[in-house]
Amino acid sequence: MPKLIHCAEFGIDLVRNVQTPGFNIEFKTMKNKLPGLFLLVISIGLINSCEVADDLINGRAGELEGEWAVSEDSEIVGPTTYTISISAEPGNPNGIIIDDFYNVGISVNATIAGNFITISTQVEGGFTVSGSGSVNSGNDEINLSYTVGDSGGQPDNVTAVYTR
Repeated sequence: MPKLIHCAEFGIDLVRNVQTPGFNIEFKTMKNKLPGLFLLVISIGLINSCEVADDLINGRAGELEGEWAVSEDSEIVGPTTYTISISAEPGNPNGIIIDDFYNVGISVNATIAGNFITISTQVEGGFTVSGSGSVNSGNDEINLSYTVGDSGGQPDNVTAVYTR
């Protein structure tokens, strides 16, 4: 013997069939409610998407923001120490900006993927820069290897350790 269960919120009737386990859905008045149901589903999807975007924006790039002590070993200049600042790149949840890179006052963009950092080839303040490295799991040490060149001389191969 069928048992009728009406769901007024969505305008559907559920029919419980005693002989066949499960529910059969009868779309009696569903046509009038379909646009509202569609908007509800889309809204839930957008809300979930916004939460994911917030996680990305406040993700790894945000964890690296702040002042860092640099211990750098350059083939041309030799060992030096100085301080840099890292900030999240606006509009890029995987991007960071390293200020006072190479201790020459330039800002360099880098990309984070997991624990890896990539400095794509770029020209800043007359210097051509590229390199890569990694961040430890505690987010308190960055190891980088990079090349810095200017228009007048030999490229400088550098290794650096950033700590805080």
